[in-house]
Amino acid sequence: VEEKRGNLEEAIQLYGESLQLSEAIGNRENASFVATALAKLHLVFGDFEAARQEIPIAKNQAELLGSNLALTFALAGEALLARLDGNPHTLQESTRRLRAFQDNRGGADLRVAQRVHEMGLMMLQRQHGTKRAESIAAISDILEAIGAEDLAADITERLPKE
Repeated sequence: VEEKRGNLEEAIQLYGESLQLSEAIGNRENASFVATALAKLHLVFGDFEAARQEIPIAKNQAELLGSNLALTFALAGEALLARLDGNPHTLQESTRRLRAFQDNRGGADLRVAQRVHEMGLMMLQRQHGTKRAESIAAISDILEAIGAEDLAADITERLPKE
């Protein structure tokens, strides 16, 4: 609820509490969702160290549960970190899997490109300077890799000239 309201700092705190509770009571499905949401918000704020710890956990939980929606967020985060860290192998594998979800004809419409673009829009509001420019360049590269050139161009054009 707090994330939808735009209260992202509050959402991070509540997600952290919810994750601890979900793990304590063994609710793996909720723990997967919360871990993914928490990692996404840490990426949005540019807290890449926290995201580096959370993304592998979120990805693993999403794969174990078969949650393609959670997996798309985890893969987007993995791709973003791989791009920022200069890890082409992980970047290529993550974007290949994202592209498969994006191109899923007849399957669930996970709106992969739109979700990656929305994450970039949130980064534009919450990051600054070089970190923001590097994050948006990474988001743009991911969008291009999954065939969303229009959204890649849009997010790049929105980056303020500093």
